[in-house]
Amino acid sequence: MIKTIIKILKFKKLIISILSFYAKLHPNQIILRDGIKYAVDLSKLIDVEIFLGGWEKSTIKFLKQNLKYGDSVIEVGANIGAHSLLISKLIGEKGHLIAIEPTEYALKKLKFNIELNKNISNITVVDKIISDTQYKGNDTFNSDWSTNSLQAPHQIEFYSSTIDRLVEDHDLQKVDMLKVDVDGYDFRVLKGARKTIEKFRPIIFVELCEYILNEKGNSIFDIFSYLNRFGYKCFSESDNREIKVDEVIAFVGLDTSINGIFKII
Repeated sequence: MIKTIIKILKFKKLIISILSFYAKLHPNQIILRDGIKYAVDLSKLIDVEIFLGGWEKSTIKFLKQNLKYGDSVIEVGANIGAHSLLISKLIGEKGHLIAIEPTEYALKKLKFNIELNKNISNITVVDKIISDTQYKGNDTFNSDWSTNSLQAPHQIEFYSSTIDRLVEDHDLQKVDMLKVDVDGYDFRVLKGARKTIEKFRPIIFVELCEYILNEKGNSIFDIFSYLNRFGYKCFSESDNREIKVDEVIAFVGLDTSINGIFKII
């Protein structure tokens, strides 16, 4: 998500300035994209991208190419449902999506977007912070970006859970994809999914952002090292080319990110 926000702010200022004028006249709309209804607020960055045809188009392409009818997916960091609703459509009525979103703003909008699409019955929404252990804590999370780049941090007191616990609680018989985009907690989420990874060997989609991981005491190296133990290799989201950890670190530096696709080949 960080990568997309940076790119939008650098290269789409003109479009956003035009839309900001339009947004003053028609800020809140119900739109149809790819056969899916969304409630959008054109003062918000993610909403603007949905309005323009889709949030993180390379991710949309990846999901369309890698999900199939009947798949079981866990999405950690569902936000307002920009990808959740597409996942739901792709996996169909025989599939199951657990969409995890803990922030009040995004959670409320996620639920509203699901309700807009009356035919959706395969999404379970979970209001939890996901980490590597179960504990009581508090932290600040960003789930709301305005088109002027201002963030709206949300302070949350929480009891965390883990992916392994959720799989057990929901009696999941398979997990075909684990999608993680939680701006810093990504490695902790994967650590708390050890049993799930060992048992189901899902495709793992995870944001690789060094400076955000560093804020939580982790690194992209930790993610690669951890998943390599299970036999995973990392591939580019855009062209399915295998990428090594040093290449990723050199590319992202301390100011951007990429999405990594980890698969067992």
